[in-house]
Amino acid sequence: MRKAMFLGLFIGLVACQNQSQGEPEAGANEPVEQTEELKRQVMAVHDEVMPLMSPMGRMQAQLREMAGSERDSMPYLQAASDLREAQEGMMDWMRNFKPVDEQEWTEAEKSQYLREELDKMLALKSFTDDAVQKADSLLAVKQPR
Repeated sequence: MRKAMFLGLFIGLVACQNQSQGEPEAGANEPVEQTEELKRQVMAVHDEVMPLMSPMGRMQAQLREMAGSERDSMPYLQAASDLREAQEGMMDWMRNFKPVDEQEWTEAEKSQYLREELDKMLALKSFTDDAVQKADSLLAVKQPR
């Protein structure tokens, strides 16, 4: 269910971006500074999410272990699954990201691509933050006081 929601969000973002492509391209001569700012924003969100990858792996292991000792293991298994999905989303994004400096695109094409990538990273960050928060709350309940 969560994967479907996550994929739906990505498809929706891409569909919204594609709608505007039929219109005349505003800012066809967008300045290099705008492209650089978009690139900075994309990488800033990436840099916020990336350090969570290793802790999410440890959290998954803890959640699976806890699931084995709980009567209702589903919340723990779902939280572990969400963490794994967030990790996979980040890995997929990194594999598919094209550095705009290596492309023979106009500045407008670079900006459009970076806007789309920023939307993807923001959606991934939101999903990751939610997954980590849910996992943290489950793990905190089981911590000795």
